[in-house]
Amino acid sequence: MKTINKNRGSQRGTQLLELAIVLPLLLFIAAIVTEGSDFIRVHQVLNNAAREGAKFSSMPENSCQGSASCLTAVKNTVVQYAKNNGVTVNVANVAVNQKAQWVVPSGAAAGFYTSQVSVSYSYPVIYLKMAPGFNVPNTILLTGASQFRNFYGN
Repeated sequence: MKTINKNRGSQRGTQLLELAIVLPLLLFIAAIVTEGSDFIRVHQVLNNAAREGAKFSSMPENSCQGSASCLTAVKNTVVQYAKNNGVTVNVANVAVNQKAQWVVPSGAAAGFYTSQVSVSYSYPVIYLKMAPGFNVPNTILLTGASQFRNFYGN
C-alpha cells in the first residue's frame, strides 16, 4: 500500500531557497579568509625582508659610511628577498639608517649604533572591495621594520 505525503508539496523548493540565502554568506566568509591570509602573509614577508636587510646592513663589510651604492646594495637585498617570496617592492620604498641610536628601556641612548631598515608596500585589496555596502579601500599600506646592532662599532 502506497502512502501519500500531503505536506510534501508545500516543502518543494525550500532547499533551493536555503541555498540561495546561505551561499552569498559562505562566499563572503571565504573571501574574508582568503584576503586575510594573504594580507598576513605579505606583512610577514615585509617584516622578514626588513630583518634580512638590517642583518645584511649590520655586517662589517657593509658599513656604507654614506656611500650611495652601498646603501643601494642593502636596499636591493630587501627587494630581492621580497621578490623571492612573491611580493614586488620598489627600491624607493625601502629606508636604511646605519647610524640609528639604540635606545635602552630607561630611554637613554646605549652608546652604539644600529642599522634600521624599514619597507613599505601598498597591498592591493582584491576580494573584499567587491562586497557591496562596505567601504573597503583599493590598497592598504603595510610596513615592516627591523633593527640590528652594527658589528663594526660606532
